[in-house]
Amino acid sequence: MFGPFDSPKRPDLRALGPQETFALMQAPNIENIVVDEANQRTYVVLAPSVLSDGEIYKAIRQEILKRGGVPPSPGETLTITLTPGGGSGPTVG
Repeated sequence: MFGPFDSPKRPDLRALGPQETFALMQAPNIENIVVDEANQRTYVVLAPSVLSDGEIYKAIRQEILKRGGVPPSPGETLTITLTPGGGSGPTVG
């Protein structure tokens, strides 16, 4: 009835090859968002999975320390991308 790349819910997958199907099935980064209402800052920690509160705050703290201890300005959003190895790279917007 259904072949290896057929899907009853996604019939368009039938036209894709194994590489394309694998790439399509990769999970995107999860957005772990913290809003600091008192200081009007938003922190977005992108990670391969949902993080615990401690993991989120550790990533935020480490990123602020990398910036010389200077937190984002009021109204600013700090986006941190965690890699599976635990490293990070900031994006401020």
